[in-house]
Parts: sequence; structure tokens; C-alpha cells
Amino acid sequence: MKLPKGFTPLYDPYGQFQIDTIGFGVIKNDAGLLLPVGKGKTYTAINICKWRIENSEVKKIIILCPISVMEKWKDEILRFSGHTSIILHNPARKKRIKLLNKFKNTNIIYGITNYEGLFPYFDYFKKIKPDIVVADESSRYIKNIISGTRDFSGRMKSVKRSEATILLGDMAKYRLILTANLINKPNDIWTQFRFLDKGKTFGDNYWAWRNHYFEQRDLGLYKKWILKEDKISKLRDKIYSLCITFDRKDIESNIPETIYQVIPITMSDSLKKLYEKIRVKVKSEIETEQGKAILNIQHIFTKLIRYQQFTSGFIKDEDNKIKDLKERPKLNAIIEEVESILDSQEAAIIWCRFRYTMKIIGNTLKKKGINYTEMHGGTKDKNIWKKFQKSKTSNVFLGQIVAGGIGIELFKLDSDIEYMHVLFAENVFGLDPRNQATGRAEGRIGQSAGCRVVDFIVKNSIDEKIYNSILKDEEIADSIMKDGITSWL
Repeated sequence: MKLPKGFTPLYDPYGQFQIDTIGFGVIKNDAGLLLPVGKGKTYTAINICKWRIENSEVKKIIILCPISVMEKWKDEILRFSGHTSIILHNPARKKRIKLLNKFKNTNIIYGITNYEGLFPYFDYFKKIKPDIVVADESSRYIKNIISGTRDFSGRMKSVKRSEATILLGDMAKYRLILTANLINKPNDIWTQFRFLDKGKTFGDNYWAWRNHYFEQRDLGLYKKWILKEDKISKLRDKIYSLCITFDRKDIESNIPETIYQVIPITMSDSLKKLYEKIRVKVKSEIETEQGKAILNIQHIFTKLIRYQQFTSGFIKDEDNKIKDLKERPKLNAIIEEVESILDSQEAAIIWCRFRYTMKIIGNTLKKKGINYTEMHGGTKDKNIWKKFQKSKTSNVFLGQIVAGGIGIELFKLDSDIEYMHVLFAENVFGLDPRNQATGRAEGRIGQSAGCRVVDFIVKNSIDEKIYNSILKDEEIADSIMKDGITSWL
């Protein structure tokens, strides 16, 4: 495939795969760009929009994205298209409405907003009448109609968000979805495609689609919808009629390498005894709950978290108060690794599951006089990651996987380091958050630094179980059901 005739990007594409992606997006009115993190989803999407501005009388484009990357989109729109844009976000309602009206009534082409702001201000967005709607990180934000967490009114937050996204997409002439992983959960495919092509591929009825492609299986502790084997080929063909993706071999010549390493940690005899004490207690609780028929997979997850907290150096007592363990071999190993990385004048990104683990690590870094940038669910400044990315003196980023692992970029700018080091103190019970977190520092096109991913694994503990599931690309819930509850205790 070639670039459209007469079209010249402001910056040349890196490799044939980006040329193919731009060409595909121009040919298709609605397209899914399924490129890995850092491999040019934003670049190719902006160039597709640029071509449509020049050839299809496009006047208004709305970018839907995580709040943490709105500034990044603004910078890259200017860089790759030469167009200015406006961020349609402000905590104050009156100011946000003013921004929306400004976008509607001026010749600014690009408007950038977070997904959460779409539903509350939908009456203003629909008056804009966008020609193109781009949904960044679509698999995380356009969820199926029965998922989500309830807000104060009892309605599902993500359902509101998805409904508003679909309705806005219905108004546009062209739509793009951008995601590294379309199938985060198979059930979410329908919602993304309902946005993408207004139901042409998979219909308007979610329930009919689900019953056609999936069957429900009772796994004991929970029920799961499984893709029917005889429908796999059909589903794949329909997906890739509108989506483009590439094998790693098609792009790896253009990007730095990623290497993986495990640092094993051995518990002392005293820690082994404490761990065994917790194991016996949890096992007893599970056996009791099984007898009462109240056990489900979420109950199990809650109990497994206690194991994880122990390997990270703390426990919670019966009053839910945190108690520090006297021995913290994982903490010691992490700090030692960070010091070694800094001695090599390179940068470290530490991912944690628990805020308290971040506190433990952060306090130790402070005592040692090590500067670091921190980002977790309570961090108000969602752009604080840029401080780490641009800083010449702060080479440690300490983040919570579920808060900082989405949409941000942590590779160092203007640096000649050989590797970015991604250190996992803990993992969460899901593959996608880990992949997202790793992708924040993996080699981008145009970078020379590779990525080194390190897991700190306490031997003969829950850490090994979770890590082995990750290696098998297996969801923790499925692994528990396959191997049995007892094997995880």
C-alpha cells in the first residue's frame, strides 16, 4: 500500500506499516488502528484526519482520550498536522461550556476532551456536529452495556460514557478507534464496533450479537461468556474488515528491544512461618465460605490480596490496621536495583499495586536522598508524569498500576540512556493493566533506548502464581478455576 496520491505528511512515516495504516484509514470511512503502544497510533490517526481535512471538507474533529494525554494530543496535532486545537476540559462548568461554545463558533478544527466529560455536556457536544470522532484507548473506555461501576445515581458510569460516545459517533461522517488491544474483554468488541460503524458489522442489538457468538459456561465460582469455537473465524474476519494490525516482525526492525528478567527473593524461616500462618487462616475461611455457598471469585481475589501485601512487607490486622513486617526482602531488592540503575545513569519506573507499597518505597527513597516522581489514584495533577519524562535530575518514577499505567508516556526525552528499566513490585489480577504499564516505557519509533522489564518475585508465594499466569497469557480468574482454589492458597 502507498500513501494517498498527492498527500505529503509533515513528518515521514517510520516504516511500511505506518504507510499501510494511513492508507487503510483513508480507504475506510471507519477504521480501527490496532498498533502496539508507542508505534504510531496518534501519528497515523492525525495524518488520516489531515488527509480528510484536505480532501473531504472536514471542519470539526473531536478527539476522545484519557485526561492524562490531552496535552500530548494537542502537541502532536500541531506537530504532525500544523493545526491548532482546543482542550475542551475544565473543572468549572461555566468555563467548560465557554470552551465548547468557542470550539463550535470558531474555525478551530480539533477539539480534545476526556471521555468522562462527554455525557454531562452532551447537549453542547452534539451542537458541534463533528465530521470525525477519534476514540483513543477505545478498549478501555467504550465498554459493553452491562459493565461498569455505579455512580451516586445508581446508573453505570461506563454505560453513560459508552452511550454518549456511540451517539456522538453516530453524528460523524468518519470514525476511528485507537487501541493496542481491541479484545481486552471479548464482550467489549460489540460496543466498540457499534461506535465505529453504527452497527453495520455486528448489528444494533448487543444481546443478539452475544448469543450468536458466545456461549455461557458455569465455572463454579462464576459464569463466563466464552466465544464459540465455530464462530472464531467469522468474528476475526469481520473485525479485520475494518481494523488493521501487524505482527511484531513487521515493525520490530524500527523499534528498540524489550528484555525481561526476574529477580527471585527468598523468605527467611521466620517469614515462611508467618506466611504459612496466613495461608492456614485463609484456607480455613475459604472452606467455611464454600460450606455456606457464599464464595465467589471476588471473595478469592480479596483473600489473595492479603498474600500480596505480605510479600510486599505489610499486613492488615483484624481491625484493618496496617502493620509493617520487620523483614522486607522485596523492598531491599527493589531499592538495591534502583541504586544500581541510577549508578549507571539510567532511569527506573516502579509499578505497585498498593498505595501503601508506594509509601514504603517512597519513604526509603527519601531517606537515601533519591528524587522521584509519584503518581497514584489520588494524584490531582494528571500531567505530573511529564516532570519525570523531561527531568534531568529525577530518574525514578513511582506509580500505581491502575492509575498511571494508562495513556501516559514515561520514556525519557532527550536522553542517551541505553535502557529504560520497568520494575514491577506487584502485579494486579489482570493482563491488560500490566501490558499498559509496560508499554509506557517500551521502545518507541525514533528512540534508541531499549526497555528492560523486571519482576520481583518472592519464591514459593502468591507472586510466583501470578507471574506464571502472566507468562501463559492467562487471566488470574481462569487460572484459579483451571488449577483449583487449593493450588493458589
